[in-house]
Amino acid sequence: SNCLGEALCFGVPTIVSAYANTLEYCTSKFYIKKCKCGELALKLSKFKKVINKILDNTEILDKYRENSKIFQDNSGSEKAADAIYEHLKLKFKNL
Repeated sequence: SNCLGEALCFGVPTIVSAYANTLEYCTSKFYIKKCKCGELALKLSKFKKVINKILDNTEILDKYRENSKIFQDNSGSEKAADAIYEHLKLKFKNL
């Protein structure tokens, strides 16, 4: 499973470490580098710096949570079902 995507859908900032699996590492390029929803810390020294940076300024987490709202607002099974239903109504007029 992709725990990065799940975390972001719930507004949980993420730190991707050296223990990330291949999928998590690959998706971190999108979620962390492009969307700015967390930190990439593949080396222990970087991981320590990230933790200290967050402890020194916890408002960073608020920024990451705010950036993750795009995933909260544009995902979920209910929205997917609604989109599919609207598409089907266009194709099958008797729905």
